[in-house]
Amino acid sequence: MALKFGKTVMKKSRSKSLSHSVLFWISEIALWLIAFAAAFKVAGDPDMGWHLANGQYTLQNWVQRGDVYSWTMPNYPWVSHEWLTEVFMVWINSATGLLGLSIIFGILIVFIFWLAARADQRSKSNSILLAIVGIAISYSIIGVRPQMLTLLGVAILLNLLFAWRRTQNFRLLLWLPVLFFVWANFHAGFASGFIILAVFGIAEFLRWIFTPAQHRKLQKVISFRHLLQLAGLSFAGLVATFINPYGWRLYEELWMTLTKPGVLNRIAEWLPINFHSLGSYNLMIGAALIIILLTVNRFKVDYTKLTLAIVFFFIALTSWRHLALLAVIILPLLAEQLEPIVLRIADVINKTHLGVIALLCTVGLVCWWQIYLKIPDSTNPIRYAINNDYPYGAIEYLKQHPTGERMFNEYNWGGYLIWQFPEKKVFIDGRMAIWETPTIKIFDDFQSLMGNHRLTTTNLLDKWDIDLVMVSPKRPINDILGLERNSWMMIYKDNQSI
Repeated sequence: MALKFGKTVMKKSRSKSLSHSVLFWISEIALWLIAFAAAFKVAGDPDMGWHLANGQYTLQNWVQRGDVYSWTMPNYPWVSHEWLTEVFMVWINSATGLLGLSIIFGILIVFIFWLAARADQRSKSNSILLAIVGIAISYSIIGVRPQMLTLLGVAILLNLLFAWRRTQNFRLLLWLPVLFFVWANFHAGFASGFIILAVFGIAEFLRWIFTPAQHRKLQKVISFRHLLQLAGLSFAGLVATFINPYGWRLYEELWMTLTKPGVLNRIAEWLPINFHSLGSYNLMIGAALIIILLTVNRFKVDYTKLTLAIVFFFIALTSWRHLALLAVIILPLLAEQLEPIVLRIADVINKTHLGVIALLCTVGLVCWWQIYLKIPDSTNPIRYAINNDYPYGAIEYLKQHPTGERMFNEYNWGGYLIWQFPEKKVFIDGRMAIWETPTIKIFDDFQSLMGNHRLTTTNLLDKWDIDLVMVSPKRPINDILGLERNSWMMIYKDNQSI
C-alpha cells in the first residue's frame, strides 16, 4: 500500500507540474500578444508618404542631392538622414502594403522594449511584462516611423554598456563603432547615443571615485583604465558616423532641427510636454512609480541607471518626441526596482486558472481594439485617408480635372501628396520646416498664408504666383479667397478639403 500511495502522489505531482507549465506558456504567449497589439499602429504618420517616395527614389537613383518634390525650393540640398530606413520601408510596403508595415513595426517595437528591459539581467524572465509598461508610457509617440530605429539603437547600446560593465570584456566595446556607423545611416537620432555614453561614463567615473579602493574589485567597479577604453571607442563611434552619404552635413541637419525656433515652437511633436493629455499622464505615472519603488526599496539602486533616467526625464520634458526615448531608457531601472513585484504578479498569473482567463480576456479586448478595428484603415485607401484626415477626394478630382501649376497645400498633407499625387509638386512638406535661403523662409511663408490677415495672404499668393489652393475647410484662407471672387473660385469641397 505504501508503494501504491507513493505512485499516486508522484502522478498528482507530475500532473500539477504539467498544469503549471501549460499555464505558464499560455500566459507568456498572451503577454506577447498584448505587447504586439499595443504596439500595432496604422502607418498614418504625416511624413509616411515622402518616406516611401524617397525610399523608391533612393532605390532608383541613389541618395538625393537636391529636392525633387517641391516647386518652391527645387534642388535645395537637403539631407535624407533616414535614407536606409526609407529603403527598407519601401521594400516592406511593396511586398505587404501598409498593413505589412504596421505588423513589422509592431514586432520591432515589442522587440525594442523587450531588449531594453533585458539590459538588467535580473529581468530576463519578465522582460515582456516590462516591455508592455514601456509601450504604454510611449504609446502616443511610437508607430510606423523611422524614429523607431533610434529606439532600437538605444536598446542595443544599453545592453552593450551594461554587459560590458558586468563582464569588463573589452571586445564588447569594439561593437560601438559598428553600431554608430549603422545607426547614423538609419536615423539621425544616433546623437542620443552619445548622450547615453556621456552620462554612463560620468556616472561610472563618479562611482570609481567614491568607492574605496579596497572595495572596488568586490563591487566590480569599472577601473579608470577601462573608462579610458570606453572614451576611446566612443570617439571611434563618433568618427564612424561620418561614413554616410552626406558626411559632416548630417550634423548640420541635426543641429538645425534641434535649434530652429520654427520647428521647436510650431510643430506639435517638438513642443514641450504640457501635462494636459494622456501622454503626459503616462509620463507622470511612470515617474511616480519609480519614486515609489525607490522609496519602498530604500533607495537600493544602481545609480548609473537612475542618473540615465533623471537626465532623459528632463530631456523628455522639452519635447513630446523624446517621450519614447525616455521609456526605453528607464526600463533597466524599472526592471531592477520592480523585480520582486513582477515576479509575484507573474507567479499569480501563471499558477491560477483565473489569472490566465483574465489575461486571455485582456488579449481579446486589446487585439479587438488595437488590431481588428484598425485593419481596414490600412487596407482601404478611402478609409485610410478619411481617418488620417488626408485629401483623398480632392486628389481624385484633380487627377480627373487637371488644373493649376503652382499648388499651395497643408504642411501635414505634403507627404501624402508626394506619395499619392506625384503629378503635382508640393508647396511644402514635413522635410521643409528647417529649410531656408537668404531670400526664402518657406515655413514662415506657409504660416503667414495660413493666418487670418487678408492683405498678408493675398500678397504672398501673388509673391509665389499660386494658382491652386488645397487646404482644410476650417482654414481662414478659405474665407479670404471667398472674398476674392474676381480672382478665385471653389472647384471642389468635401469634409477633408477645399
